[in-house]
Amino acid sequence: MPSPLILPSRVRFFKRCGLPDPGDSCETWQRCHHLDLPKLGVIGLWREEQRAELALVLSAPRELGRLVGAGPGHLVTVEQWLLARLAAVRREQARRGGAA
Repeated sequence: MPSPLILPSRVRFFKRCGLPDPGDSCETWQRCHHLDLPKLGVIGLWREEQRAELALVLSAPRELGRLVGAGPGHLVTVEQWLLARLAAVRREQARRGGAA
């Protein structure tokens, strides 16, 4: 694996925020559309919630305004994707009877 120091800034940003690349693999496509959440355990859901919240808090406004692909011909901002991820995690927690 390449050193984090030589990764392009966009790749580092995507990894830090947990943003998936929908064309990378079936798993990342599912993550992009939040279809991975039912498969996660309680701790996994909590981690996803924390990751989205932290990315929203720590990202600069210019980073949150970047466009990311969410499928063929479908672009959303980083902020929109993170908010959708957070909402999807909380719906899944509520579906399971956990805290929302």
